[in-house]
Formats: sequence, structure tokens, C-alpha cells
Amino acid sequence: MTPLLLSLALGTALAQDPADPAPTDPAPADLVPEALPDASETPEDAVPAAETDPAIETADETPADPASDATAEPEPVAVEAPAEDPRVGGLSAEYTALARTALDDRRAPEERAEAVDALSAAGDPELLWILRAAARDREPTLQRAAIRGAARTPHPEAVSLLAWLAADAASDLDVRREALDVLAIDTSRDAGEALWLLASLRSVPSGLRTFARTALEHNHAELIAERGDPRPVTDFLGGTTFVSAWGVTGGVALSSVGVWGAFSGGAAIGAVGGSAIGLGTSIWYVSKTPISTGQGLAQATGVSWGLAAAQWTTLAVHGRPRFDYWDDTTYWDTRWKREQYGAGYRLAGVAAGSLLGAHWASKQPRTADVFEVNLATYLGSAVALAGTGLVAWKEPDWRDVWDENSERALYAQQSKQARALDASNLVGAAAGLGIGLAIQDRWELQVEDAVFASVLGLEAAWIGQWTPSAIGVDGSGLKGSVRLPWNGAIAGGLAIAELHPMSLQTSAVTATTAAAGNAIGAGVPMLFTEDEQTITQVMVPAGAVGTVAGIFAASALDPQGGDWALTGVATGLGATNLALIGTAARATPTEVAGLGLLGGGLGATGGLVAGSLVEPRGDHMLTLTTAAGWGAYYGLLTPIAAGNRLSDPGRALVAALGTDAFVGGTAVALSSAVGLEPRQTVVPQLFGLTGATTGALVAGLASTEPEPVATGSLIGATAGLLGGAALEGLRGRRSRTALVHLPGVDLPGAWSPVLAPTVVDGQQGVYLGVTGVGW
Repeated sequence: MTPLLLSLALGTALAQDPADPAPTDPAPADLVPEALPDASETPEDAVPAAETDPAIETADETPADPASDATAEPEPVAVEAPAEDPRVGGLSAEYTALARTALDDRRAPEERAEAVDALSAAGDPELLWILRAAARDREPTLQRAAIRGAARTPHPEAVSLLAWLAADAASDLDVRREALDVLAIDTSRDAGEALWLLASLRSVPSGLRTFARTALEHNHAELIAERGDPRPVTDFLGGTTFVSAWGVTGGVALSSVGVWGAFSGGAAIGAVGGSAIGLGTSIWYVSKTPISTGQGLAQATGVSWGLAAAQWTTLAVHGRPRFDYWDDTTYWDTRWKREQYGAGYRLAGVAAGSLLGAHWASKQPRTADVFEVNLATYLGSAVALAGTGLVAWKEPDWRDVWDENSERALYAQQSKQARALDASNLVGAAAGLGIGLAIQDRWELQVEDAVFASVLGLEAAWIGQWTPSAIGVDGSGLKGSVRLPWNGAIAGGLAIAELHPMSLQTSAVTATTAAAGNAIGAGVPMLFTEDEQTITQVMVPAGAVGTVAGIFAASALDPQGGDWALTGVATGLGATNLALIGTAARATPTEVAGLGLLGGGLGATGGLVAGSLVEPRGDHMLTLTTAAGWGAYYGLLTPIAAGNRLSDPGRALVAALGTDAFVGGTAVALSSAVGLEPRQTVVPQLFGLTGATTGALVAGLASTEPEPVATGSLIGATAGLLGGAALEGLRGRRSRTALVHLPGVDLPGAWSPVLAPTVVDGQQGVYLGVTGVGW
């Protein structure tokens, strides 16, 4: 047998790995995860590592200290197939190199997986120990290599390895499914035994159990005839929902029948007895038949929507109870009909829902399928309800009530409108349920789809909120003006994403351009008018255009981390600069707000476009942000230090100029022409922050006036920045300086002071603070 280099050391550690999970069900020893033959079971002719290559290191050994032995890291090894017979004359160099690569956890998983593939290419059963080691590593890339190797190796231990991976709850679900795929096409007796047991293990997910049972029925019918069907296993959630659904079905059905009896307690008796019958029968059924989570939820879904349909039918036909009281001539008759006919609607609804759920459950739906069908049903109901409400609903005008007859007529009108709403709920839900069931197999709802649909829904809801104002309609009495576009856009977004997948990046760009469009659309008219209708007439279409533009431009812009950072910086600078300029120009509050919105929208759009052209670095953008903070600091405190001789517009202008000056200067310094690195600004900023805080505190000890405090802070900050810059320059020239190795000097992140004028009890002062980002 092939010498198993390193198997003793590695196998012992793997066999004792406390992280290895064990299925909760008792199972034969040839399948459960603990039963996987480990690497400590070496062949009889194994050659001790000391006699072959003592330089070989295992993944369990502690790597040598790089500082003391620079050669401890193994040299990269080209992954090639081993020699034709690596056992001749001991271990070949190729075999040794591949074994070292496969077992060295310091190497990249892809490199190790290539080594495992090369070692198992010949399908030699005596190399299964390598596959076992790779499987126990629980790195998906290595486990997949182990699966490929086991598929090439016709040996019972290869089947055992695949079965162990399929049953291992700690392994990735896709890996477990791939292992089961290989077992499913193996027609050997060993594979059949493994499938039979996998179909009976509670620790195996229901979908994998179902797949194992199907493969067993197709390829191993004789094994089933010999051993019988695998033990039925029911998921807890699936069994609970299934049993509960049938309990509700029995209780509702017999209580509805009890309503028609002469005995007043018939409904209660029917509810109790029917629930007991439904629960007992379904529990007995579950004990004989496995129920997956998807099946249980499908049954519960059918019953739930059946009951909802019965309720909507009752209300649509006989009206809502709150409107009965306003017509005493028909009160008792309407109430009796609602009670008697409503019982029939409930009986029909719960029966139809149960049959639908049972038929659906027989198709083995996935949990995701049930969620998708429920989402489609809800959206159908919500869209129909909102559309009917927007078209048919009219808020009652109580000024038209003059006497009892006019009051009765008003309530009759409301009752009619409410019936229309309930009928639309019923029709919309039925349509959504039908569509969901029809497309469930082709619809694969992803997180990206939901995010994209939510972005469209939010923009549509925003448009719906402001459209009544744009067209000059009072929206306070409207039903569905927001709900209809919200739900309709979500449904449309899901359909678009299903036909053309939308990435999270596309959703982010769309959300940014939509917000920018709304900001620009609102900001421009606010510079000329305060009329809400005029503003919304520009804002609503601008937001829609921004949304559509973002969808189509996302792939071309392709923003990365640095691009998003630039977008954030540009948005903030654009908004604050234009708002400060507006304040300096003595603009009205509406105009200042409009300038801020316009600047933010233009900054966001410009940042996205510029990012796609210049490929900005994230740390550069962070440094520009801190530079803006320093600029605002100097711009705000300089007028205070000068005695507050400037007016509010003047101080705003100084703050804007200070911010722009610092940002512009820092941008030049970060450019390739100067070559400043963001990390070089950390020490100066820390010293500047220290100086600003110390200067303000020292001045505050001697004076209660804001001018000296601001002056002291400015002097301290300036001295700190200059001193820190000098120290940073010294550090760049001398690699061994005491200051360089002081603890805390070379801190990560970027730091900036927060120092702003404030008023406390009528006295002007300054607010001191510290902001640290990225540490």
C-alpha cells in the first residue's frame, strides 16, 4: 500500500476534532460523520516521515517564527500529476510536494485543491486519506476537491466519504448537495445503503432527504424491496404548520356546520371537536409520512388564504357590520344573512384552501416557493385594493348631512365603497395566488431582486405622495395614492429583476440618482418660488428621470469603494457650500434650502460620474473629509477670535471659503504631482487636535469670553499641525527615531476636531469635540 506521509500526526488531530458534528439520529457506523475513516488509519506499509522527508511540515504544527527563520515558509510548488508510480523506491519528489501543498493550511485553498485534484486524478483508493483530510478541513473549495476525487475512486470508503459530507451539518449546504449528487448516480450497493440512511436522518435538510429518497427509488428499488422504505422524518416547522393547518380546517369546518343547527352552542362544540379531529388525524398522518418545511407551509398557506377569501366574500356581499346600525329596517335581516351565509363561505373557503394546500404540498414545494407564492398573493391583493380605493373611494362630507335620511344615505354610500374594496381584495389575491403558483418553479427570488424592487417602490411611493399636490388635488382624502405606486412598483421591480438580474450595485446607483433627481428637481424651483405645487411639478418628474437614468447608467459607471467615497464627499461639500453661499448672500430660508438640495444633488451626480473617470482611492476621500472639517473649524472660529465683527452672512462665507481652501489644498497635496500619502496626515492631525483642545482649555482657565478661547484654540491647532508635519517629515527621513516608536503615534484612521461656536445661557462660547474615522 502507498506510504501515508504525515498521516499519523494529521489523522490523530482530525479524529479528535471537537468541532465535528454528529447527527442526532442513531445510524449505522459506516455513514455517520464520526465514522468517516480518518487519516490516522495508515496503510501497513506506511513509511515514517522521519525516514522519508523530515522537512515536511503538517498543518497542525506551529509555523516557525519568520523573524528567526526566513526560510520556514515553503516555496510555491507547481501542481502537477505525480509520477506514474510514486511508491517505487519510497516517496517521489512530486508526491511529497503535492502532499505538502494539500495539507499546508497556510496556502491558498485553491492551490491546495489543485494538489488534491492532482493526487486523486488516477482514482487510487490508497490515496483516500488525502481526500478524507481535505473533507475534514471544512473549507468548501477543498471539500469540493475531495468530492471530485471520491467520484473518480471506485471504493466503498469513497462512498463513505461522500455520505459523511452529505450528512455533515457543519459543512456548506451546496457542498452537501454536490456530495449527494455524486451518490445519486452511483448504482452500487454501498451507494444505495448510504442513500437509504441519508433519507432517514433528521440532521439532513428536508430537501436533501427528498432528493436522496428519489435517487433511491430510481436506482435502488431492490434495496427498498429488501429493507423497506426509509424511516419517515418530519421537519419540526413543517410538521407543526401542517398539523396546525389541519386543526384549523377541522375546527372551522365543523363550527360552520354548527352555526346552522338549532342548538346555540353548536358552533362552539363544532370548533372544539373539529379541531381535535383535524389535529389527531394530521398527527397520525405525520407519524407515517415525512413532511418537509415547504409542505407544511404550503398546507398552512392554502388554509390561510381560503379563510381570508371567505371573509372578503362575506364583507363584499353582506357589507361590514359597522354599517348595519344606520338602517334599522334591515339591521336584523342583514345580520342574520351575514351569520348564516358567512358560515357557508367559511366552510367553502377552508375546504378549498385545504385541498389547494394538499395538492400543492404533494408537489414537494421548497420553502422559498411558498414565500414567493405568498408574496405574489399579497402584492395582487394590495395592488387591487389600492387601485380600487384610488378610483372608487370618496371621503364622506359630513356637511351634506341635514337630517336622518341624509345621514343614512351617507352611510349607505360608505358601505357600498367598502364592499368594492373587499371585493377587490378577493379578486386581487386570487389573481396573485394564481400567478405565484404558475411561476413558482421559474421564479428564483434573490436578495438583489428584493433590494432593487424596494428602491423602485420607495421612489414610486415618494412620487405618489407628492403627485396630488403637483396636479392641484387635495390628497388628504385619497385612498391608495401612496399604496398603489408602492406595491405596484415592487411587483414591477421583481418582474424586471427576474427577467434581467439587477445587482446590488445597480440598486445603489439607482437609489443615488433617484435621490439626486428629487433634490435637484426640488432645489431649482425653490430658488424662485415657495409655491408647493410649482416645486412638486418639477420635483416629481425629475425624480422619475433620475431613477430611470440610474438603472441604465449603473453598468457604465460601475462605482467601486473609492467612487462611493468620492460621491459622499462631493454630496456633502456641494450641499454645505451652496447653502453657506446662500446664507452669505442673505437668501431666504427657502432659497437656502433649495441651494443645499441643488448642491447635494449635483454633488452626488458629479461624484458618481467623476469616480468612473478618475478611480479615486477611499483613503484619499477620507483625508479630504477631514480636511473639510479643518476648513470649517478655521472658518467658524476665526470670526469669533476676531471679535465677532462679521455678520451671520459674513461668517457663513468665511466658513465656506475655509472649507474649500483646505479641501482644495489637500486635493493638490494628494495628487501625483505632490504625492502626499493619507497616512502621513495622521500625526499632524493628531497633534493639531491636541493643540486645539489644549489651547482652548488653557485660554478658558483665564477668561470666560469666547474670543480668547477661540484664539487659544486656533493658535494651538496651528502649532500642532505644523509641529506634527515637521515630525512626520523627520520620520520620513530617519527610520529609527524615538518618536516614531512611541505608542499611539502611528494610529490608524483619520482624526479631526469638532469645534464650533455655541450659545449657553445667553453667552457665546465654543463646542469642543473629537471625531475619529476608520480606526
